[in-house]
Amino acid sequence: MIMSMRHKSLLLAAMLCFAATLSMAQTGPERKPLHQATSLDVLMSSLGLSAEHRHHEAMAVRDAGATPGPESTALVAPVTGDATESAVKTFTVTARQFDFTFSPSPFVVNEGDSVTLNITSVDVTHGFFLEQYATNSAVLQKNKTVTIKFVANVPGSFTYFCTESSCGTGHTNMNGTFIVNAVVADPPAISGISPASGSIIGGLPVTITGANFQSGATVKFGANNGLGVNATSSTSISVNTPAANSPGPVAVTVTNPDSQSGTFSSFTYTLPAPLIGSVTPASGPITGGTPITIGGANFQSGATVTVGGLAATNVTVVSATSITAKTPQGPASEQANVPKDVSVTNPDGQVATRTAAFTYTAPPVTIAAVLPNFGPPAGGTVVTITGAGFTSGVIPSVTFGGVAGTNVSVVDTGTIHATTPAHGPGAVDVVVTIGSASASSFSGFTYATSESRRRLVKR
Repeated sequence: MIMSMRHKSLLLAAMLCFAATLSMAQTGPERKPLHQATSLDVLMSSLGLSAEHRHHEAMAVRDAGATPGPESTALVAPVTGDATESAVKTFTVTARQFDFTFSPSPFVVNEGDSVTLNITSVDVTHGFFLEQYATNSAVLQKNKTVTIKFVANVPGSFTYFCTESSCGTGHTNMNGTFIVNAVVADPPAISGISPASGSIIGGLPVTITGANFQSGATVKFGANNGLGVNATSSTSISVNTPAANSPGPVAVTVTNPDSQSGTFSSFTYTLPAPLIGSVTPASGPITGGTPITIGGANFQSGATVTVGGLAATNVTVVSATSITAKTPQGPASEQANVPKDVSVTNPDGQVATRTAAFTYTAPPVTIAAVLPNFGPPAGGTVVTITGAGFTSGVIPSVTFGGVAGTNVSVVDTGTIHATTPAHGPGAVDVVVTIGSASASSFSGFTYATSESRRRLVKR
């Protein structure tokens, strides 16, 4: 029986349906592309279709339900650039016996492009099939335009052909290749990290700047994964540092989802900064020497201690959480009841300060000695008064027999210098007054002539 071309087309459509169903049912590693099925080739041959035509029709059967084979996903002409940027590509396609004409030509796009095909037949009814992207064959009636839109998201080389065999004996020549160039993004590049150092404890928020960062990128600090990675833009990533086992510099690596990476040297891990939790006792005499214990964390061997900015003595780092020391002599330039800051400085330069942690207590103002203890009645003798409770926090004064001395200066909490005023011969009391407190050295200084001084020396 001789079958018309129309009948052949109807039978072929039924075969396509059946083959698509069969293809969908095939699963697992033994699945065979339907265009290789011998029985299908025999049946097509019985319809009087040429070998080339059978090949193209079989490809349509395959793509009706089967996953594109390896030949459809081979990378073609990789293009380097920003994979996040895509273009809109529009092609005007003219179908005529027996050719598809594309404008612009060739029929090539880049991965990620949005593609629009405006296809018009100028003579008879044709069909259009494009594997992977236009697998539902379009019927192209004369002088009618069919628009097909898709995103070229799979790179490779794909076949297109006419599916209307009734268009004429040259039907099998209406085929060609559509090429999708794979887009290879530029690798990430790191230009800076801020801040560039942080504690081995981790958890420090840092910002990585650079270029070509992709959403979903990962970050490593050395061998450890960064935490809370967020590629806020193609030029910036925020991330929290992971913990590290030891201090020192480590390389920072950004890896994009496409497996390309960029490395920056480096982020520097530091030992954690010291912390002061307590100072015991919290007060002591201004003369210094009070043993104190500083409790806290992250103290390093060799740490130093200051109280009110003055270096403590006998500093011992007992452990990472405890330091013992002795307070220095309090400053003579302040009143004793002003609380002082206590600071610990580790050898790596990191400092912890506890404000107003120690208060000096002032002993009563006393005079222990006045040297020299004699001088001429004309005055002008520079004397050194030793004692306790001296300060320049309030204006001090020194009198000799009730007459104010000059050039009074507090050297430290136990020393004052003063110049004697003129006074009549004889022993006089020396009185030191600091604020509302005072102390006296009875007959502490003797005004004498040269002869009387010789007698004093002989005694």
